[in-house]
Amino acid sequence: MEAATIAVIGIIATVIVALATLVVAYQTKRLAKSTSDLGTHAQRQVAEMETSRKLEWAPYLTFQPADGGDNLAGGFVHYAATVTNIGRGPAINCVLVRLISPARSTWCMSSMFDLGYADKQQFFAPAQTAALPTFLVDKPGGSTWLFCADQFGTQHMFNPPTPPETSHMGREAPEWADWYKEQIQRK
Repeated sequence: MEAATIAVIGIIATVIVALATLVVAYQTKRLAKSTSDLGTHAQRQVAEMETSRKLEWAPYLTFQPADGGDNLAGGFVHYAATVTNIGRGPAINCVLVRLISPARSTWCMSSMFDLGYADKQQFFAPAQTAALPTFLVDKPGGSTWLFCADQFGTQHMFNPPTPPETSHMGREAPEWADWYKEQIQRK
């Protein structure tokens, strides 16, 4: 064989190996993307399973304003809403708080109530003349919070659309949990 023929065969072989490497690299990239997508789906599935497991025993409160929500009566703004427990655990010592205007310290608070699984009730939160709770001072007006405890004593705060917060006994409590404990003690 001539040197030129050997060189051409070598170049052809190199091109074939390069093309095969390119195909393998492309397939590896697709496989890596598929693996990444599977990991993302697995993370989402785990998060959904955790949420489902939490809802098996924990309360989860939602609300829907009734009759427009904020109502003016006797010079005070009051708030009416239907509260629903969509979690499977009981919601004990629930309180609904509505912040009308932090600048004017205008807020409403319901009396305490309990809701079992899938219970729904309409509640009235009259205007409050007491000082605005400190954890509400920097919050936007027109917001609504729901507080409750579950059967294990864990305290829950719901402020849709933000995720719920919990405060467990024996741990440093956030400011809202301290306020809620005071409300329970007054009951």
